Amino acid sequence: MSLLNWLNPKPAPQPQPQPPTVRQPAIQPADTRKADRVAQRELLYPIVREAMVRAGILSSHYKFKVLSADTRGRRFLVMVDLSPEIVEDSSQLNQVEALIAQQAQARHGFEVAGTYWRINDELQRAQQVPPAPRSPALGETQHGDLV
Repeated sequence: MSLLNWLNPKPAPQPQPQPPTVRQPAIQPADTRKADRVAQRELLYPIVREAMVRAGILSSHYKFKVLSADTRGRRFLVMVDLSPEIVEDSSQLNQVEALIAQQAQARHGFEVAGTYWRINDELQRAQQVPPAPRSPALGETQHGDLV
């Protein structure tokens, strides 16, 4: 080692600059994604109701559920419980299914992968329950006479 190396030491090497970090897209928390799917699913409720009304099926003759078929909330399944007397005309159900899929795509860009139908005898029994007795209106007696 020479005396000059002792007197004039080499400068310390400069640290290499770090390459810029690539930002990952922010991943939405699961709660936010679920809330988005629920909101999108609820957009299909009026579409199903309108299709049933167009087919002449009263709301007391059916119940339905809309299920998300993907994590993004763009594909859905519709499950419909029908009263037994509605099932007589299956071509009508095919038209309702097509209308639901068409309207979901046109209005919101959603795909309805399928509509599933089943008979629910409880809907028929619920329609046969007699109405509750009417309570007297304000100013009426039990016999309907005005006071």
